[in-house]
Amino acid sequence: DRVRQRIANLPDTRQAAATAPGAVPPAAGAAAAPAAASEAAVAAAASPAAGAGKPAATQTSVTGSISQFYYGGATRTTTLLAAPTGISQSTLNGLTQSSVVTNVDATARYKDADSDSRMVLRDTNSASLISSAHGSNLLSAAYLDYKNLNTSLSVRVGRQSAATAGAIGLFDGIAIGYSATSQVRLTLSAGQPSDPLIAAHQRFEGFDAQVDEVLPGLGVGVYGINQTVDGAVSRRALGLDFRFFTPKYSLYAASDYDTAFKATNSLVVQGTMTTEQQEVFSLLLDHRRVPSLDLGNALIGSTFSSLQTMLAQIGYAQTQQLAAQVAATSRQVVVSYARPLAERWQGNADVRWTDVGALPAIGLAPAQAATGAQMGYSLVATGTNLYSAHDTNVFNLSVLNSAQLHAGQLAYNNLTGFWENTLSLEPSLRLYVDNSIGGLHTTRVTPGMRAAYRLGPEASVETEAIFEVSRVTGPATSEDAKNAFFYIGYRYDFR
Repeated sequence: DRVRQRIANLPDTRQAAATAPGAVPPAAGAAAAPAAASEAAVAAAASPAAGAGKPAATQTSVTGSISQFYYGGATRTTTLLAAPTGISQSTLNGLTQSSVVTNVDATARYKDADSDSRMVLRDTNSASLISSAHGSNLLSAAYLDYKNLNTSLSVRVGRQSAATAGAIGLFDGIAIGYSATSQVRLTLSAGQPSDPLIAAHQRFEGFDAQVDEVLPGLGVGVYGINQTVDGAVSRRALGLDFRFFTPKYSLYAASDYDTAFKATNSLVVQGTMTTEQQEVFSLLLDHRRVPSLDLGNALIGSTFSSLQTMLAQIGYAQTQQLAAQVAATSRQVVVSYARPLAERWQGNADVRWTDVGALPAIGLAPAQAATGAQMGYSLVATGTNLYSAHDTNVFNLSVLNSAQLHAGQLAYNNLTGFWENTLSLEPSLRLYVDNSIGGLHTTRVTPGMRAAYRLGPEASVETEAIFEVSRVTGPATSEDAKNAFFYIGYRYDFR
């Protein structure tokens, strides 16, 4: 199971296999069901066998890290516009970003022969140095986790990630897990989402049951969740997943059905096959609503100040109908093939088909046409240790074709380590072109450089700079833009 989720101020130019330019990425939460199942496994207590070999003495530790980075960015745009009276020119300069981001991640642990307890804190604070912009703070974890090694019972209380499948995001509450056997895990959770709607009270209750080795290599999971907003049902769903793993084959299938909306929220099937020659064939089928069906979505584009006011004035049925209308239907098929090309080379090819449905005009939100079929193609070649003991080179060619856009991108990313990786340098370069409806043509060149230096086993400094030059031309306009972005900071690990 994989969880691919990264919060960044700009797209990560170090990504080894960039997706096709402008391509619709896998819908948010595409791996939510397997990820939540994994989280449930963590929240559940260890198997009864975990009691074997108990340590004779207690263990205490405090580990974690603190990092602080300054992010800066600026832009300069020159626009030429053809008019009956002549050609007009305008130039805009601006500071796009100036902020200090601080991350704290700390875990205190106490373990003895009978129990394993942890206190976890993770927080990200962004302080904007631009007067017109606001800072933010995200407390992503602040919980106490207790596991009884004798009874296989676990309890987690506080700010935490969803502990049961079907639950979305962070919540403040409790999760209780129990491993009935080494193959059966049960988790119950309840609480309040940590990002409540405006003037609304949310709560949810959920359960998750995971059973491994129903047959050799086969696991099954089932979950249910009931979420309310100001007493009205916001989400009430049942889910089912199957997973099958062998050294050669893997298959995962999951579905989520919302009984309140009487509609399928998501249906995902993903499989891989690995040959003796280390060839890997992969297939992903993904059908889902974006965003996920939830009563709170009715506020998107609405003129109502709160969901409570909306419910009072137009009623539950119409509010639910509006919430369903702003959840577009997204469909995606991805076929991938990867294989070693030589001793130090790996190749990968992807074909991606996506289609996102239309959205009607609702309140202040304008109507959005369906994207139609979008075809994306990607070829990636990765070379390792080509000229040193610590280098990686990634070449990526991506193409996107749709009724509205024809685009292509060629990218190169490099990572080289010096002095046993005490210093690492990561230069990158992207060349992007597209032609879109209306006769618009875009070209963009984006060089970048990242550097990291380890001051010792616990401390390091890091910086990155990206410079982008772009031009957009059309029948009656031309726009040249230059954008610069950089960050610099440090990280300290304590243990």
